[in-house]
Amino acid sequence: MHLYDIGYHSCEESGYWQFAHEKLFSEGELFNVVEDCLYECLKIAIEEKRERDKILEEKWDDELSSRISREAPTIQDAFFISSEDSKQRVFVEEMEKRGFKKLEFEKRLSLFGWSSALNPQDWPTYNTDETKEMIRRFRRRYEAENT
Repeated sequence: MHLYDIGYHSCEESGYWQFAHEKLFSEGELFNVVEDCLYECLKIAIEEKRERDKILEEKWDDELSSRISREAPTIQDAFFISSEDSKQRVFVEEMEKRGFKKLEFEKRLSLFGWSSALNPQDWPTYNTDETKEMIRRFRRRYEAENT
């Protein structure tokens, strides 16, 4: 079984999905598979956007609605399109059609990365309980080793 981590990133966020497949894909082969899957998602995203834009144009016939109509969906939008039949992401469904199995993890630990490693008061509205606890533990250990 071969594992693949596929997703997107931006300056402020990212999203990744982990898959397993019997076949070992080269980088180019994997790129082509993801391209095919995302293109299917993009077609849905474009159609959904057209429907939303039509509603906006009916409500507001001004420069804003025409500018909104020209904007294309983003790659991020393509990753997040859900099917009508299920809550599952179309991207995951497309990958599964190609023999990939989405991995489900028992536990996940995600710490807020911009916090000071020694100040639990830093970024108070963004720090999760886990992040605050990790900072407290770092601080105790650091103070114990440096006093």
